[in-house]
Amino acid sequence: MPRTARPIPLARLAEFLGCALQGDASILIHGFGSLEQASEDELVFLRDAQHQQALRTTRSRVVIAPEGVDVEERAALRSSHPAHDFSRLVREFAPHPRPLPGIAPGAFVDATARIDESASIAPGAVIGPGCRVGPRSVVAANVSLGAEVRVGSDCWIHAGAVLCDETEIGDRVVLQPG
Repeated sequence: MPRTARPIPLARLAEFLGCALQGDASILIHGFGSLEQASEDELVFLRDAQHQQALRTTRSRVVIAPEGVDVEERAALRSSHPAHDFSRLVREFAPHPRPLPGIAPGAFVDATARIDESASIAPGAVIGPGCRVGPRSVVAANVSLGAEVRVGSDCWIHAGAVLCDETEIGDRVVLQPG
């Protein structure tokens, strides 16, 4: 799972999210993990009480959880939207390195497509006729954009995704593989 560049005090994460903090505010977070695979120094999230069995077996000492959900002896950030807040923390404190802007050798870009100069197009990507790819967007390897596809700003289209003809996605959209 993603690691942070340097350890972050739990109090800093609570402040960033505007969440109530329960437990030891000085715990240092070194990364973010899943309930099943997290280490002691990684933050996890618990969506609701139905997932408490998985929480009982995690090694993590810190969890983002809704108010009223028992987190046993763990420190907790209390959130009404734990999954969303977990995602915000990962984006802010363990960002995925961005590829350099430009069109990589091995990518196919139709002559009628318009690619912003700050966008990144990886090898094996296919950009169809009339497509537009916005500023700072990333089109990963083996992505296929059909004809007249519109991709907004700051998007990340992961490997293997397919956007059929005339699909439009807005700004800051992430599409996972496949």
